[in-house]
Amino acid sequence: MKAVELDERIVEVLKFTHDIFERNQIRWVLAGSVSLALHGIDVRAGDIDVITDRPSAFRISNLLKEFQVKELEYSSSEVYKSYHAVFIINGVKVDVMGDLQERIGNDWVDLSWRIDSAERIELWGKIFPISPLADQLRSYAGSEREEDREKAGKILDAIRRLTQNH
Repeated sequence: MKAVELDERIVEVLKFTHDIFERNQIRWVLAGSVSLALHGIDVRAGDIDVITDRPSAFRISNLLKEFQVKELEYSSSEVYKSYHAVFIINGVKVDVMGDLQERIGNDWVDLSWRIDSAERIELWGKIFPISPLADQLRSYAGSEREEDREKAGKILDAIRRLTQNH
């Protein structure tokens, strides 16, 4: 599957953060719309979502301090819990989530394992870790948000195409 074209600013920020993360041995994986676009799913990617572990979240917070607009802190909502920080780099929002947990039904599910189960894609001369489609499907399919259910449908279509071609 061919990656969907991304906004040039997002591409530049992906390359910039990739180099910092790799140089500093950060454990990370791309998730959300950027990851879907890199898988070839036709979605509009407006920001970058990074899943990492707690120690790496604190290291990223220090490494990207000059871009930080929301201090790293533990936060929770009805759906997510994590060590969360927000950065604005070249006008692009980057969400960093350490030890991310997601509510599925009545249970909290730790998503940190996605770091180790990441697929690798080579773009712009760099290797990017991206969340597997099946993992993202589980998250989007359980969401109450209409836009997330649409993404789940697109992921299902892509998985069907992939399985039919193999």
